[in-house]
Amino acid sequence: FSSGNVFANNIANSSNYGFWLGYSNNSTVRGNEIRANRFDGIAIEHGRDNAIEHNRIDGNRNGIRLWADPAAHRPEGLERVDRVYNIAGNRISASRECGISVTADHVVDPSRNSFHGNRRDYARHPV
Repeated sequence: FSSGNVFANNIANSSNYGFWLGYSNNSTVRGNEIRANRFDGIAIEHGRDNAIEHNRIDGNRNGIRLWADPAAHRPEGLERVDRVYNIAGNRISASRECGISVTADHVVDPSRNSFHGNRRDYARHPV
């Protein structure tokens, strides 16, 4: 529930989530070590316009998971909110389910990241 935060050069290992940033917007997650979390390395529900850059994300259920319920918290008068993310330069490895998992209302280019040994590198799910 925040805007404009920067999470840089942290160690976010061995917890339930490395970063849980629900409803965050215009925030940056950069240069962090995010390893061996029980669930997701970076989890953002109902976020938008965030940057996830140059992190080492290793051994989580999902490396990065972005999702939203399309009916919940929609700004009045808008049919759809595109949730734009800059996800680049991350090394995502050994994810037990998926490297990057997003719902279809997220605008993401996974090709600017490196993937190693994930069960699945990228998944886009219907909303």
